[in-house]
Amino acid sequence: MRGYSGFTLIFSVLAALLFGVSMGVGLMLLLRPSSSTSASADAGADASASATAEASATASASASSSSDAPTVDPGVNDPAAAARAAKLAALRKKVKATRSSQLDAQCKKLKPATPSGYIYSGGTYSENEFVANASGCVALAKTSKAPWFCCHKR
Repeated sequence: MRGYSGFTLIFSVLAALLFGVSMGVGLMLLLRPSSSTSASADAGADASASATAEASATASASASSSSDAPTVDPGVNDPAAAARAAKLAALRKKVKATRSSQLDAQCKKLKPATPSGYIYSGGTYSENEFVANASGCVALAKTSKAPWFCCHKR
């Protein structure tokens, strides 16, 4: 008894591969999360941002009643800005910047507008980057996820 020809085996393998890929794509389209779950997540984020804004509005109202000079709080009218400011304040306690003169040569070469090197540490890469960007720094090598940033001299 002879077996199957090479053409039959190759055709069977390609057909099975094509069938598997089409089933995988079909299942991904069928089982992907609906937009209602992302809308509920956005609503939860909006609710926490508005709660933060209300708390800052209450704090600024009590502070302005106790002092003679009027204070302007930019986060009162913009809840997203208040949430970002609160997040930045919390992260600045956690993430610390250290001056690194060893990075100066690379910063001058790759990022001439920001010639001073700093190392941000204490948090995840995204937290370090958030604090560094708020300080006017840019990542030296964003693809490596290293905590090295180029900044203006402080």
